[in-house]
Amino acid sequence: MHCMKPWFVYILRCSDGTLYTGVTNDLERRLDKHNQGRGAKYTRSRRPAKFLYFKKCESRSSALREESALKKLSRKNKMALVKRSRIESAEKPRSLSTKLFQVVNEGFVCDHCGAQVFASTCGTPRNHCPFCFFSKHVDIHVGDRANPCKGMLKPIGVIADSRKNYIIVHKCLKCGERMHSKAMPTKDIQPDNFELIIELSTHPIHQ
Repeated sequence: MHCMKPWFVYILRCSDGTLYTGVTNDLERRLDKHNQGRGAKYTRSRRPAKFLYFKKCESRSSALREESALKKLSRKNKMALVKRSRIESAEKPRSLSTKLFQVVNEGFVCDHCGAQVFASTCGTPRNHCPFCFFSKHVDIHVGDRANPCKGMLKPIGVIADSRKNYIIVHKCLKCGERMHSKAMPTKDIQPDNFELIIELSTHPIHQ
């Protein structure tokens, strides 16, 4: 079965400080083309260019819509978006799967218990409800929101790691995949329910 490549919308910073927005289904190859003078007329005389931002989209048409919306933003608003995205800028990313993704830390209303959950304040992106520990299967890497499954993640156990942190084990009720996520510490605005951590730690994790 042929696997379709995902599409991305991206923002580059050119050598003169200006910004360029485009779409691609191969980020690394596209950046190479820009810096070889074959990517776009605008970037041809403004090399080298570097990634500032990118976002994975569901399809080419979705990426084009995102591109259109980004192009309407002022430079100030584009840079604010870049700052929020926490993207590690690199002329040629060493690992697109781990180095170049938009980290999302946002609040939500829990689909399981209905609680209002705030964005985390401890540095780790919020990816589960701190009250019932249910989540949604929306990440590939924590905070990237790039997984198309969107199934409910049920907490099935807790693992204590070597640094005396707690790792919550989830199982997707839709696709069956298991996910691990760090428990939110007491310093967070909404720390994880410690009593539930203790309860889940008694549940055996079957391989």
